[in-house]
Amino acid sequence: MIRKHPTRKNPKSEIVDISARRKAEEALKLNEEFLRGLFDNMLDAILILDWDGTILFGNNAAAALVGFNSPDEGIGRNFAEFIHPGSLEKAVRNLMLARQGRGNVLDEHEIITTGASGK
Repeated sequence: MIRKHPTRKNPKSEIVDISARRKAEEALKLNEEFLRGLFDNMLDAILILDWDGTILFGNNAAAALVGFNSPDEGIGRNFAEFIHPGSLEKAVRNLMLARQGRGNVLDEHEIITTGASGK
């Protein structure tokens, strides 16, 4: 990249090597693609929530459990919609404790699933 120095009376060109930055950007992109592929192909259902319980990310296994064709169908919805009523209090308590830095963010809860018929 060549750029002119903006404050000098007699501007001179400067050459900046950005190849290291480009290599780092490419490595980051490959890492993101690798992780996306890893999560999307896991057999375990994975959700990433914000502190209010809104789903930010879900993998294909999570989508399949609740009858979605794509994980994108759950993005923006609250996780409580999919938790069995008998597990909801514990799930909400765990989220609250995690928010306070005191809880176990890895836990198992019963969920509501739908079959191929949608029931």
